[in-house]
Amino acid sequence: MKRNDGLPGCPTDTSAMEARNIGYLFRDTHRAFRRIMKARIAAHGITVAMWTQLWELWQEDGLTQSEIARRIKLEKPSVNSTIAKMEALGLVERRCTHSDRRERRVFLTPRAWAMRDDLSLMAAQINDEVLAELSDIEIRDLMSLLRRVNEAAREVALRDGRTASETNPTVFGSKTGTE
Repeated sequence: MKRNDGLPGCPTDTSAMEARNIGYLFRDTHRAFRRIMKARIAAHGITVAMWTQLWELWQEDGLTQSEIARRIKLEKPSVNSTIAKMEALGLVERRCTHSDRRERRVFLTPRAWAMRDDLSLMAAQINDEVLAELSDIEIRDLMSLLRRVNEAAREVALRDGRTASETNPTVFGSKTGTE
């Protein structure tokens, strides 16, 4: 498919544009990871959004909804909607704190804890499969470069008046140096 906007240096076909556009490659890679993850977690009856919030709660149970939103860099209404769905599935329960009845903390149920090992292993396997063609040194270098690019993108977004949460990468555990 040819493309030319009449501008100097503008690629004449989309494949040339895609080859030089790191944003396109990031988005395409992220979508591929999400598709894999979505397909594999479906057997557990959860979504990728639920997986992301469960992961944070497995790291520290009893977070507030605001803390979860900040950690996964999403807006609070999106997090609250997913928490409500997880609550309906019996994966979490929300409890008011003693010090502030308006503040609600989210706690995992035994059912959610029982999923932890299987889902964590599955995420690690996805990373291992995707990174199988890279050496340990290449993986280390890739992760280092991605962190630098991510930081630069966040700085540009902040300079442009956007929040850092609008440039959130999602990382699934294993060879990538789980975050």
